[in-house]
Amino acid sequence: MTRGDIGSIGLWFDIFGAFFLAESFVTKKRAEIARETGSYYDRNPFLLRSYSYQAIEARVGFSFLLLGFVCQLFGQTSRFRPGVAQKPMVLGLGAIIFLALIYFLVEISSRHYSRRMIASTSSAWNGGINDTNKTQDEKIKLALYYGIALDLEPMKGEKDEDFIARLTRCLEQWGHPH
Repeated sequence: MTRGDIGSIGLWFDIFGAFFLAESFVTKKRAEIARETGSYYDRNPFLLRSYSYQAIEARVGFSFLLLGFVCQLFGQTSRFRPGVAQKPMVLGLGAIIFLALIYFLVEISSRHYSRRMIASTSSAWNGGINDTNKTQDEKIKLALYYGIALDLEPMKGEKDEDFIARLTRCLEQWGHPH
């Protein structure tokens, strides 16, 4: 491997880091922004979800940036033979495949982390769903809010009461991991 190869790998890691640091802001849709700025009973599950995703993405982005800078510095040492990158296209293709894999893993772990965070504050859910002053329509609306925040939607043909019960079970399970 040449110094150019190590430097190129470092640059790719820096690009990945910048991608993950900016992703939450660049890819956010208007509807998500509107939900995150809304006011909800006791807590805003959408804002908690967004912060959970951003926390994971920031950690991953920082790690990639740090790794990229270390690779670039390491590439400047005499440990590797001088020269430019030998196969930049292969490095680039490998980097893109690696990014896709990491992106998929970050999405899975972000969803898991955000579900646990929302479930740990499920007192808002329990307070809202068990509030005897709320109408059934208000309870269904609350269930749909939490369902969207948790990436759970009513199944086709599922009754509202069954969806609320399923959502409650999921919150209990995610809030108390075994």
